[in-house]
Amino acid sequence: MNRYLAIANTWWQRAFNYRAVVFVYRISDLIEMGMLLILWTALYRTTPVIQGMTEHEMITYVLVGGLFYEITRNFSGDEVDRAISSGSLSSFLVKPMSYFRYYLSMSFGRSMHTALALITRLIILLILHSYLTTSVTLSGVCIIIAMLFLGYLTELFMNYLVGMTAFWTEETAPFYNTYRNLQKFFAGGYFPLVLLPAGLITASYWMPFAYRYFVPMQVFLGKTDVFTGIRGIAIQIVWLFILYGIIQIVWRRGLKKFEAVGR
Repeated sequence: MNRYLAIANTWWQRAFNYRAVVFVYRISDLIEMGMLLILWTALYRTTPVIQGMTEHEMITYVLVGGLFYEITRNFSGDEVDRAISSGSLSSFLVKPMSYFRYYLSMSFGRSMHTALALITRLIILLILHSYLTTSVTLSGVCIIIAMLFLGYLTELFMNYLVGMTAFWTEETAPFYNTYRNLQKFFAGGYFPLVLLPAGLITASYWMPFAYRYFVPMQVFLGKTDVFTGIRGIAIQIVWLFILYGIIQIVWRRGLKKFEAVGR
């Protein structure tokens, strides 16, 4: 255990060497948030309610939902890709250490990105607090915390899987971009999923992405019941088991490819 804690601490320290990159990420996120607020504010000039959501509820959705999404984000998938492509994965294969556990420790260590994102988001929330609204209960808060924790793990597993595509191709960027766009769409990061056709809304509830943004915000705004939240947590847990099983299968097959080319 001490070994993995040391790995997490090392990556936390290394994050300070990339302050400029972290800063650019934060500026990019704030620009996107500002654009969403401008868009929705403009739309509400012609109508007081959009799909059952008032203007203050939509502003809350963008601001607090963005905070939830940042909490569950992960920035370590590219390290898996880099280790495979460069061949440095070989050094881990001869060590008495699970690379998957190393990846988890590294991801927690790189959480400085998340910490800074939370700070900037909380400052914005404090500035615009008069526009926020909520109907969340204590049980709802517990459900939201559980969903966000499981959502963070789901994102870790998904990024690990995408990173392992480097076993078969040197160009992993298209896979990352496709995954990130799809997961943010079905998470409700671009707009509330209630704006989608009924079939896509139903499908999104059976995927793990909506529980990083849309569903926790439905709980936060008091637009869904406790049962729906508990069912969502159960779906997230099932997905984690599924993803872990897929990871084991892909890892074994990928290692055979990795060793076959003599890396």
